[in-house]
Amino acid sequence: MLPGSQGWFHRFNDNGSYIFIRSEAGSYNARLINSNTYLIQITDLETYYRLIQDEDVTYVDGPIVGPVEEAAVVQMNLGVNYANVLGNYFPEAQGEGRLVSIKENNFDSTDIDLVGRVVDTGLSSDVISAHAGEMATIISGKGNSSRFGLGVANKATLTSSDFNNIFPDPDEVFLSNEITLQNHSYGFTVPINQYGAESAAYDDQVIAIPELLHVMSAGNIGLSQSSFGKYANIEGFANISGSFKQAKNVLLVGAIDRAGNIDLRNSRGPAYDGRVKPELVAYGQDGTSDAAALVSGISLVLQDHYQDLHSSDPPANLIKSILIAGADDVGAPGIDFITGYGNVNALSSLRILEMNQFQTGQVSAGTNMAYEIEIPEGIGELKVVLCWSDVAANPGDDVALVNDLDLSVITSSGERLLPWVLNDFPHPDSLTATPVRKLDHLNTTELVSMVNPSPGLY
Repeated sequence: MLPGSQGWFHRFNDNGSYIFIRSEAGSYNARLINSNTYLIQITDLETYYRLIQDEDVTYVDGPIVGPVEEAAVVQMNLGVNYANVLGNYFPEAQGEGRLVSIKENNFDSTDIDLVGRVVDTGLSSDVISAHAGEMATIISGKGNSSRFGLGVANKATLTSSDFNNIFPDPDEVFLSNEITLQNHSYGFTVPINQYGAESAAYDDQVIAIPELLHVMSAGNIGLSQSSFGKYANIEGFANISGSFKQAKNVLLVGAIDRAGNIDLRNSRGPAYDGRVKPELVAYGQDGTSDAAALVSGISLVLQDHYQDLHSSDPPANLIKSILIAGADDVGAPGIDFITGYGNVNALSSLRILEMNQFQTGQVSAGTNMAYEIEIPEGIGELKVVLCWSDVAANPGDDVALVNDLDLSVITSSGERLLPWVLNDFPHPDSLTATPVRKLDHLNTTELVSMVNPSPGLY
């Protein structure tokens, strides 16, 4: 990361690939990622040490290794998340007219379940991968090959983006092609517990394009341990497979089997600073990549139905909040660092959207915003979810949260209910402790819930 002013540097041969940067401390070959972030090519330790001591450099990420696909799909079951019945209840919301981007290797555009529905945006890899084809099929397969080839949003079109660029694709690609969702079913082979340049870049992009939802797999390195950070050497936690997945404005997805169990190989939270990650889980018998693709398909259906109802695209944080509000609790009671806010229930989330059980708005610093909800008799559970997009933190910050919103619910009897919060103290016992109600100063998602609420005005 270089200071906002580029006065110390001279750029040569800036052709969109690598450029030459010179400072008083030395010279570097680099590729400009955004206004003050560069991807540096380093081949020796002497150059690396010179770089980190350069007074013009404010932050240096670790070395970038190539991403890998995180699972192969052996079988798919849309019933676990009620995605198989969406066509019955909402036949008009199947992703028609929507373009979804799949960031990894390329899929076979001649596949019988995908043919005729692929758009080339010029970013695809030359490598054709069966894994990419499986992700595309889960999201938007036509079902021509078999019932396992039928995707969730089976009328959507698809495009591919090469995951060897782990930073976000250019804003203009999303805007000019009207892409509002990108699936990321890949990661790294070791946990990277930090808020780095990639994390900040994804948070920046969602602020710039509020309707853009990035859905990411949590990873399949659940048997690994982080080697640094506050959760170093803790078994079974904080092993998310990539620093870009530590971003606040993306949606991270874990996997469960048909019985709601978590495979030990599946990566778990918390995020590096104690935030709840993954936010949700979905069916993924063989890993988190297919779970992320399934949630991408469901999110496309939600976006499509919102467009039908409101003639505009929904903000990404609204889709996240509706998915969380509609989710079913699995695993340990309440929120946790393994299943997040629960297992996606596509039908429940579509009904929340259909019944207009949501609010959107903006709040400025130091002010309050209040909404009134009339709770009728016979409600089994009340769930109120707040989700907002937050500006990027500085890479290397100990805590990623910048704008701290606080949710509370005042019941009809005057009781004030605070959000459910997890203990992020870095010890295995504390990371499995029961959630408690208190103010949340870490997350950009907050949940207040209560069982069998009394009727009245809340």
